[in-house]
Amino acid sequence: MVSKRERDGAHAESAAGKVTSQGRRRMLKTVASVGVGVGVAGCSGGGDASATTSGGIQAGEVEQLKELSAEEWRKTVSRQAEKELKEENLQFYAVSKNPKFIEGIRDHDYEGVYEPLTNSINVVKQSGDTLTQRYQREVQADKRNIDVTDLSNIDALIKAGVPFGDLTHIPAYQDLPEDVKIHPQFGIKNQVVYGLSYNTEMVSAPPQSWDELMADRFDDGTIVLDWTPKTIMMPVMLDIKGESWLQDLADQNPTLIKSTYGVPKQVAQGNYGVGYLANYKHPLKFKREGLPTEPVWSREASTPTVAPMGMAAKPQHPWASYLFLDKYFQWTDMQVLVEGAVAADRSAAKPSKLLELVEGKTIPAFFQFENSIESYETTYQNAIGAPTN
Repeated sequence: MVSKRERDGAHAESAAGKVTSQGRRRMLKTVASVGVGVGVAGCSGGGDASATTSGGIQAGEVEQLKELSAEEWRKTVSRQAEKELKEENLQFYAVSKNPKFIEGIRDHDYEGVYEPLTNSINVVKQSGDTLTQRYQREVQADKRNIDVTDLSNIDALIKAGVPFGDLTHIPAYQDLPEDVKIHPQFGIKNQVVYGLSYNTEMVSAPPQSWDELMADRFDDGTIVLDWTPKTIMMPVMLDIKGESWLQDLADQNPTLIKSTYGVPKQVAQGNYGVGYLANYKHPLKFKREGLPTEPVWSREASTPTVAPMGMAAKPQHPWASYLFLDKYFQWTDMQVLVEGAVAADRSAAKPSKLLELVEGKTIPAFFQFENSIESYETTYQNAIGAPTN
């Protein structure tokens, strides 16, 4: 099949059409070389709230999609996505800072039914807080700008009543294991593991379970503890171990710091022997850089969580959003692009031994817990004796 790049012969279409991401970068390089500032009028791929709104999709059309086979679904959605993306771009709002992930999504040569996505994805990078506020404003104002997002707190927003798009009719979503499909509006970008890390030069016998942190050998300032972990980890640890366990952990005289990344970094640098909690991608990164550190490879000292992927409740380009997510949910190579990641369907991981830690474990999400985020934060931080300011 002739790709869109080959068919167009260049990455920038005529002034009447859209400017692709590659073409836009080439234009900007040219402008910079002559020192002239240029404003491109009428370009719809920039993520601005005033961007042209597509015609949308009716509820009846979604119901019809649910009746189609996977093959017919993909053909139908591909045809409609091609119309949407003729002069516009899919708007992917990303909190990921990994350039390989961003470039892989944006610059991939999509083939077959996914070919309309080639040169048609605009990635807008924003912080989690900024993107959360932006999405909530769009929902309240009934605006359409964001299409797809990897916003990390989709589960918390769903719990708070903020709507996202229904994913249940997307074939690749349907093909995921049942225990992964935990909410109709909650897709999984990949799975990650949180647990303990340790310094291999300082600790000869690392704890192999949460409870082993209470051993006498760890009560002398050996432990460094993040009192502001990823928010989902607060109800998770309260559910797994309970408030009294956290109080016992506080009695081990850990050093409290306010940095999820800082815990495994301090351990890797030899300032502390054991770190609680660590996203395993961080000690693996420090180990790769030559520092004496390792995550604890134990099911009893780790737990899976997820990085979400979803679509807006009213996306600007609904057909293209469906098509992209159908591609992504089966795109294992992209899901395990970085070390420390596990594919949504648990068919692959980097490194593969992560699969041993997540197999058969429940994937936690905020909408599965009864209380509010604030109540879990208060209980968790009070239990470990976190600073009050």
